[in-house]
Amino acid sequence: MPLEGEAPQDTGIPIDLEWLHETLKLLRWTEDTAKGFLASHYQVEVSGTLNGVLQRLNRSQAEEFTKELNNRAAKVRPVAR
Repeated sequence: MPLEGEAPQDTGIPIDLEWLHETLKLLRWTEDTAKGFLASHYQVEVSGTLNGVLQRLNRSQAEEFTKELNNRAAKVRPVAR
């Protein structure tokens, strides 16, 4: 429950951390790269762990971030024939 004077926080969506780390590895992104992306695209505070930064995203931002990573990963994965 938010404190008086605080807006309720949209806690976003849970992001599967195993999927995230596999995708970052595929993209050859470090956690710092991901945090930099989040800072530049969503203007979130990036101190602390990547998981902590992800918790600062609202639902829309978290969905957009996972979609962006999926799109980038799809371009990297070889196409099965």
